[in-house]
Amino acid sequence: MILIADSGSTKTDWRLIDADKKIHQFATQGLNPYFQTSTEISEILQSELIPQLSTLNFEFSTFFYGAGCEAASKKEIIREALLIVFPSSTIEVYSDMIGAARATCGANPGIAAILGTGSNTCYYDGIKSVENVASLGYILGDEGSGAHIGKTFIQAYLNKEMPEHLSKRFYERTNLGLTDILDAVYKKPMPNRFLASFSKFIYQNLKEQFVIDLVANCFEQFFDKHVCKYNLTPNPSPLGEGKLKLSCVGSVAFYYSNILRAVADKKGVQIETILESPIAGLTLYHLTPNPSPLGEGDEGSRVENLFKGASPLIFENAHRLRLENETKAEQILWEVVRNRKIENCKFRRQHAIGNFIADFYCHERKLIIEVDGAYHNEKSQKERDESRTLIINEYLITVVRFTNDEVLNKIESVVGEISKALNTGFTPLQVERGRG
Repeated sequence: MILIADSGSTKTDWRLIDADKKIHQFATQGLNPYFQTSTEISEILQSELIPQLSTLNFEFSTFFYGAGCEAASKKEIIREALLIVFPSSTIEVYSDMIGAARATCGANPGIAAILGTGSNTCYYDGIKSVENVASLGYILGDEGSGAHIGKTFIQAYLNKEMPEHLSKRFYERTNLGLTDILDAVYKKPMPNRFLASFSKFIYQNLKEQFVIDLVANCFEQFFDKHVCKYNLTPNPSPLGEGKLKLSCVGSVAFYYSNILRAVADKKGVQIETILESPIAGLTLYHLTPNPSPLGEGDEGSRVENLFKGASPLIFENAHRLRLENETKAEQILWEVVRNRKIENCKFRRQHAIGNFIADFYCHERKLIIEVDGAYHNEKSQKERDESRTLIINEYLITVVRFTNDEVLNKIESVVGEISKALNTGFTPLQVERGRG
């Protein structure tokens, strides 16, 4: 079994891949070795994670990606905590930056960024992080992060530099005065979480021009002090190819994506991907057969031409399915969707996404179509289908499913549903989340 964690300063997302490849998901508070000891972290795991686990067998291969896990000494704090709780597990600890790069860039070079409670960036060459502009933490840096945006907002609030109606609204919502804020920042633990907590109020007031300008200014500092310091065109060409793209993970990047993209455009930076959390990409990565070891400093073997972490074996299987194993229903549906016959949208057959192969995929509308045989009605297969769909949804890709019978006997209805899905936009699978 495989246990995967992606931890920021506020929250830790967990995925358990059990022996049947079923995926379970959990959440605990953030675990950061700069602020917590091994004992404190192990106590959090015992009280918050263990009660959620659906297995009594704790012999995991554990992969932990976390904020504050760059230095070997900090990694050891996490490792010791995990060993206290899971003494029979094999444990690997990586920085959250490597997690973000694995989840968003795959084997492609690019700039990976984290914009959550804190912020960080790296130049990722497709194998490892080869350059990092130091983020310096919430006191000296973390530009563009929730803590930085919150700190900038609080400074304006306390210095009476924001519109009076907004200041009044903030006080009515929080009842915080000068003493309360100074105590939380200078005397209480986790001041970065406290500052980042105001991001919710800021987001709820994004119609205010003052707020828009404040967030944009924080993102401009993020680009100036971090992203634009990398060589964004390491292999320039006369056609303008070779320019690195920026991929971001984190709640701040996700919820303020419109402002982030506008500032990126102003700075001449192209954004490739924005994910709220890298956990889906990391799950795909660790589901991939024999993934290359992409840790900091590890050479590894380069895996070319991947899509969301798909291995060469997956591409080979997808090619074989196209040639040899296409069902009658798939043949009929392919004739219906090929050559942009529905909504002028291009579809691909047997398209590799991580460890999965989608029957049909439209990249421009982020839509997957699955054609299911009778075995998909079995309970165990339904659970695997739902687990897979939930992971794919985290890339803002919609999955629609049809039975063989629907395609063979109700093709006009199927076409109508596909057309509707192409025009509706992202629609996630609605199932109960939490304990597996």
